Amino acid sequence: MNQIDISAMMQQVAKNANELAKLPILDEKQRNYLYNMAAQKCQAGDYINAVPLFQFLVLFDRTDVNSIKGLAGALHGAARYSDAINCYHMTYLQDSMNHVDSLFYMADCNIKLNKLDEAKKEHSRFFKLCK
Repeated sequence: MNQIDISAMMQQVAKNANELAKLPILDEKQRNYLYNMAAQKCQAGDYINAVPLFQFLVLFDRTDVNSIKGLAGALHGAARYSDAINCYHMTYLQDSMNHVDSLFYMADCNIKLNKLDEAKKEHSRFFKLCK
């Protein structure tokens, strides 16, 4: 899958969410390619351009915890803290034992939003589960 294919599919989705059903199904290799591209953008600090790639992956599989967590991290890096909190919360709800760190990241986002009481609650939950 090349950059043009990804761009065209994302533009089609952006025009109308109902068009998603008309898009070709992504196989595992293509999903991994998109995930790795998004992860590389995050590693390079290009969070703003990683967000739509992760969003696209989540549209195809809303149960993929790794894509949701990748989206959360990209949103966090792009200073979209409220959206990041929602995604971190989703990962924690889907698999709390393997995503305890989501509580820590939610607390960090709340601190950045100056919601200190919420941050304190998330830190408490995090440390309680880490014992």
